[in-house]
Amino acid sequence: MHHSSKNTFIANVIYNAPLRKRGYGYNYLMRFEIDGYVEIQPGHFLEINPIPKPITPTVLENNSLEVRNLSENSELTRNKPLISRPISVADVAYHKDKTIISIIYKVVGVWTEEMSKIAPDCKINIVGPLGGNTFSVMSDCSVAILVAGGVGLPPLLMLSKNLLTEKNCKRIYLLVGAGTADELPLPVDADGDVPEEFLHLKDSKITLMLATDDGSQGHKGFVTELAESVLNRCADENVVFYTCGPKIMMRKVAELAEKNGKPCYVSLEERMACGIGACQSCVVKLKSGDNGGNTKYMLCCKVGPVFPGEMIDWRSE
Repeated sequence: MHHSSKNTFIANVIYNAPLRKRGYGYNYLMRFEIDGYVEIQPGHFLEINPIPKPITPTVLENNSLEVRNLSENSELTRNKPLISRPISVADVAYHKDKTIISIIYKVVGVWTEEMSKIAPDCKINIVGPLGGNTFSVMSDCSVAILVAGGVGLPPLLMLSKNLLTEKNCKRIYLLVGAGTADELPLPVDADGDVPEEFLHLKDSKITLMLATDDGSQGHKGFVTELAESVLNRCADENVVFYTCGPKIMMRKVAELAEKNGKPCYVSLEERMACGIGACQSCVVKLKSGDNGGNTKYMLCCKVGPVFPGEMIDWRSE
């Protein structure tokens, strides 16, 4: 598995637009560039601050916070969050002396709403790449089954691109689930004119399969049902599962893999306030391995975010 040192960057936004629908509850694609070469692997994440200028909170006599020095293009107020947020990397490309990074995010609150308002040529603060273990390609993997739930797609999108260059990996199944068609973190027509981050999905080696709870696109039901169906087709091959998304979904994928004797790697999306292990907010409970003896805890941001599925104590999740 790959490791990378973290750095702080000022990034220049070059693209920021909705993938399907604009507004609350929908997914956006942002692309930005930083100077120099930064190695990023599938599973790495960044701490991003959408506020171009520093914000200084001042404690008033009544112990409330007053925010001063707001940037001109921000509507943040004293009641809105000031800290960065962790976002997984969906794609990385290199052009001349620039590293171009893409992320996919869903507008679900004040912070992501602010992100959706950022225009091209605005600057954002980036810390990263962060994380310890990332998705690694097993040399004997002949069939990769990637199971994404909603905005769990980004690291798997990047992984699917990397898997195309692996000679031993003959087939890649990218399974993506969401509540409705509008919530799928993909372009409306994956076979049509799509952003460059999705062009590789047209490769014949990749099979893209969709699931929605309401049946508005693809299979009606859970994406884990697609995973079981795909596994039944290639159970005799060297299948490896990779998954990222809601915990209940990842647990089902990990259990399916373990039941069938297949490796599974999960990328956990714990709340990470700092991303560097200082705040201790992203503790993951692991199986002890000694029949109920000492419980192991590890920081998702430092050791993860990727773990073998059989290591996770899913009962605590």
